[in-house]
Amino acid sequence: MIKTGDHHPHLSIIGAVSPTGESYFQFTSGSFTSTGVVAFLVSLLAITGRRLLVIWDNASIHRSHEIKDFLKTEAGKDIHLEALPAYSPELNAAEQAWAYLKCERLKNVACKTMTELTERVTTTLQDLTASPDRVISFFRHPDVGYIN
Repeated sequence: MIKTGDHHPHLSIIGAVSPTGESYFQFTSGSFTSTGVVAFLVSLLAITGRRLLVIWDNASIHRSHEIKDFLKTEAGKDIHLEALPAYSPELNAAEQAWAYLKCERLKNVACKTMTELTERVTTTLQDLTASPDRVISFFRHPDVGYIN
């Protein structure tokens, strides 16, 4: 018998980078939902303590009713969202960060457990957070990919 629809455990990461070199990340096992995205936006507001301009891709989760409803709340009024053109990772500094992490820092990493993967990703993200110049480079050169 052939099984279909098997779902393997996976780690999802949501993140934000700023042109001043700051970076913020959250993990979840499984996939992020609109509720998780709203929670991340709320935590960004709390951590930064300032109004936010969020530039993100046009993923369906970013256009959900829950996100739109949140933006109408008192907390949501401190966030302005701008969508990038459809499929334009070369314009998206966060995509440059993901490319750097996946293609450079986590390239050829094979973990046996979710715990091991989470620990490895956590260390890698902490290293990026401690390297504001690298984060800034994702904004200076968005059209050429990450800078080694």
